[in-house]
Amino acid sequence: MVLMFHRSMIALSLLLLATINFSSGLGERLLQQETKASKSALLREETFNALNTLSHNLCPGDEINHYNDTLDPFVYGNTYPPLPYHNCNENSTLNIIPFFGGMTNGLKFVMLGALMSFHSDRCFVVTEQKAHLNPGHKNGTNSGMLTDHNFIHHFFEGIGLSQSDPFVRRAISEGRYRMRRWDEYWYDGRSRHMKIVKYTNKALGYNDINGHILKRDFLHRMWQLRPQYRQNTCDAIRLKHGLLSENNNKYIAYSIRRGDKEKEAQFPSMSIYIEATEFVLKKSPYFRSSDGITPISNPTIFVATDDCTVIMELRILQPEWNFLSECTEEQIYNENLEGGYNITSVPQWTPEQREEHFQKFFIELYALALAPTFIGVSYTNVAWWVYFMRPPQVQDNTFLLLDEPGLQGREILPTW
Repeated sequence: MVLMFHRSMIALSLLLLATINFSSGLGERLLQQETKASKSALLREETFNALNTLSHNLCPGDEINHYNDTLDPFVYGNTYPPLPYHNCNENSTLNIIPFFGGMTNGLKFVMLGALMSFHSDRCFVVTEQKAHLNPGHKNGTNSGMLTDHNFIHHFFEGIGLSQSDPFVRRAISEGRYRMRRWDEYWYDGRSRHMKIVKYTNKALGYNDINGHILKRDFLHRMWQLRPQYRQNTCDAIRLKHGLLSENNNKYIAYSIRRGDKEKEAQFPSMSIYIEATEFVLKKSPYFRSSDGITPISNPTIFVATDDCTVIMELRILQPEWNFLSECTEEQIYNENLEGGYNITSVPQWTPEQREEHFQKFFIELYALALAPTFIGVSYTNVAWWVYFMRPPQVQDNTFLLLDEPGLQGREILPTW
């Protein structure tokens, strides 16, 4: 206990001495986000209802507790129809979509590549040839153009055509394929599916809808956890953290990304997260005490982070607040774990370490997406993915970014 207290005092001293560049203009930016999104409350009834619907789709009722791995994922009541992956001419060119980088980065570009394929009436298959997340990257077996989906098919329901599909085999043998590049569907606003662009695609069931609504629907149709990971994720959300219970669904979620992002961004201090939370508590009538007037004094905060030591800092700054996370107490006070996630370390992980890391990550993604208010940063693809996990009825003023989008090449929300 003495050692823990000593570490806590050191951390507090560093927090107080730190130069808080992110604090400059933060309140003004948050007020601008609120004004642009709505002239009323930070959280309106339609937002809350939409999040309830999302929670039912991601984590349905008691039926999910009777897990059976022979069940099709759609029996859980998911309202998103499956994608027509075979909807292409039998002699058309096959698109090969690379999965690369971190998980949310890889999924983002797979999703945009999939949309490009559907718009051009082409079928597609995903390759993990250059995927750090594929275990074959460690031993050099990721040499074939269509490397086995040892990551995607391990954790998720199938995305795109199977590599053993007759169409894929025939297209490869006949040379009717094209390896796509990520920049083909990123730098062009229409291919990126920005908010201001409208789309119609009869095969997908979309008629004159903007790019953001389309992506928010398409994401859930494309990306589904395999039943056992969905089960574990929903059990943690419901039972371990109680985030979907009637008494504890008014929570705020932090996304704190450090690790290998140090080369891309300056990390906001924990005091900035606290400042943003106090702003939300003050402005939103949703986070009120029983009198309906006074802001709650002990809010529940779910912290999704790759650096568990930040929990200690948050507890020092606000000891009365209820901070939840997937971090163990040992990880929180273990200085050797300080730093966070680095993708170059992934190929050296044991199978057990990989399972532990990604199960934690799935729980964090669900908790972030279901939170009435999200507070995070734009320099991580986690924010991009969570933003599109949230329903279109959820207002942008419930999604607060502590760095300033538009700087250092980062895009503002409408261009995501």
